Amino acid sequence: HNTTIRSSSAASDVYKRQRQPWNWSTWTHLALTYDGKLLRFFVDGSLQGEAEGEGHRASRHRLFVGGQPLRNNLPFEFLVGAVDEVRLSTVVRYTKDFKPQKTFMRDHATLLLFHFDRETVGEGVVLDDSGTHHHAAAYGQPVQAPEQRP
Repeated sequence: HNTTIRSSSAASDVYKRQRQPWNWSTWTHLALTYDGKLLRFFVDGSLQGEAEGEGHRASRHRLFVGGQPLRNNLPFEFLVGAVDEVRLSTVVRYTKDFKPQKTFMRDHATLLLFHFDRETVGEGVVLDDSGTHHHAAAYGQPVQAPEQRP
């Protein structure tokens, strides 16, 4: 993800038109970029589609990884699965097919960086490794586990 944008019909359309089906038994790298004009959706580094995205604005809702926000800014519809790395950037990192990294490293354009396979500080806190100190609170009953990807 490269900007704070709310789910939209354009993003949903790009997702629905993806060219390759997901294999739910393997790890999958997902990326959504927005350059102010186009939304691009990538699966395992392969561009699946793009759509006009003009008119997007920052969301009033909190960002939830693995959950959808309700109007009261609380999450619901939790992900049943595993999330390993999440990065938000201030630049568009991908415009064409690319080779996904297994672990993200922070740089000057990293706004938020979570490594969900590493230690947390205190109960229910997820550390932001971007250097911007956007640490997060855990909701529900997430389980943190060591790296399990091949």
